[in-house]
Formats: sequence, structure tokens, C-alpha cells
Amino acid sequence: MKKVLIISVLLFTILCITGSLFVSGNSLDSRVRSSVVKLYSARGSCTGEEVQGFKTGLIYTLTAAHCRALFQDDAGNPLLVYAQSQDGTVTPEYFVAEDPFSDLMLLTGVNHNVLQIANTYNFPERVFSITHGMGFPAYKTSGQLLGDMKIQIPLFAIVTSQDQLKCDGMPKYKTLETFFGDMCVLNTTEFASSDYVLPGSSGGALLNSDGQIVGVLTGSGSGISVWVELQDLQTFLQDK
Repeated sequence: MKKVLIISVLLFTILCITGSLFVSGNSLDSRVRSSVVKLYSARGSCTGEEVQGFKTGLIYTLTAAHCRALFQDDAGNPLLVYAQSQDGTVTPEYFVAEDPFSDLMLLTGVNHNVLQIANTYNFPERVFSITHGMGFPAYKTSGQLLGDMKIQIPLFAIVTSQDQLKCDGMPKYKTLETFFGDMCVLNTTEFASSDYVLPGSSGGALLNSDGQIVGVLTGSGSGISVWVELQDLQTFLQDK
């Protein structure tokens, strides 16, 4: 009888611990999802997340600066940009600030469910992201923070003069001559992680186990994702 009782208690304890972890994980995912938005225009979409400026305390939508190419026409005129929240609410967004060198951009915020910026990070830290790759509903991927890497990731073929202008307009982009013609590549040293995401997830946040941002997606390819480093993000938000 005692053995049966002990086993029952142990099973109950294990179930309680497992259940609490499951609820905790779902709670974190839910909190992050409520802060993630799909940014889109007539030309395409990126991912954004709600953050708070360090100086003003204002709420902004954070994304990648190279997404700006999707938010303007071929002549450089701004297009209407919308943010779709997790609950389906659609809100117009407006440009606030950008730093092409670090590939970061801020738009007007849409809700108060902000994500916190991490103070530090470790290699190889477990990380995850919730993004809107290829315009799909928000999905989760996870992996490890691999370290700083010098990378060259092919982005698009340079066919027209507009393609060349787009490539020349971003400090981290470089024209690479290949056997098949000129290619615009992401040429930089950034965080790399095994948290691989779908194309179109640019601007999405890389998060630690506490749901704090440690990086912002700037590119992906060859089985890895590349993220704007935490220090660049902290500097960008310092006077915002």
C-alpha cells in the first residue's frame, strides 16, 4: 500500500511540474505574440514588435530598416503601411526613425504590449522567435545563439537599375559578381543563430528564455538566421 501511495505521489508531482512548465511556456508565447505584428503594404510584408523608447518612454513598432523598400514605390514615394495584430486588428503605421547602418527602423506603435530589451546575452544561449514569414500567421521557431559571424547571404538578383539602387542604398548590402550575373548580398558581421526562419520574417525579434529581445532579424540563408546585435539595438533606442 505504501509503495502504491509513494508512486502515486511521485506521478502527481511530475504531472504538476510538467503542467506548470507547459502553462508557463504557453503564457510566454502568448505574451510575445500579443506584441508581434505583421507589417504590410501593397508590395509585401515584414515582421514588427512593440518596444518602448529608453528616453521618452513612447511605444514604437520595431522592424528592420531594409523593410523600407517594401513600404515605398519605385520612385521612393511612401506607401500606406498597416500593422495587423494577433487579434486581427489592423492599424495604419507611420515612419518615425531609422538607422540603415544597423538595419533598424521604428514606426508608430499600435498597442501597449511591449517586449523588453535584454541587458546581455550568452553563447550558446537558447533563443526563439515568433515571426510572420512569407506573410503567414505568426509561427514560432527556436535554436541557439551561435556567435558573431562574418556572413554573405544572397538576397536578390540585380536585374534593373532599381535593383542596383536598392542594393547600393543599404550599408550592409554589397554587389557580388557571380557566374549567373550580379547578386545583391548581405555582407556583414552579426549575431548568427540556428533559429532559422522563413523569408519575409525580417524585422522579427530574437528572444531569450525570458521573452526579452536580444536581436532583430536582418537576413537568413544556408540554414542560419542573422540578427542585428543587442548593442546596436540598445544604442538605437537610447535617445528614442
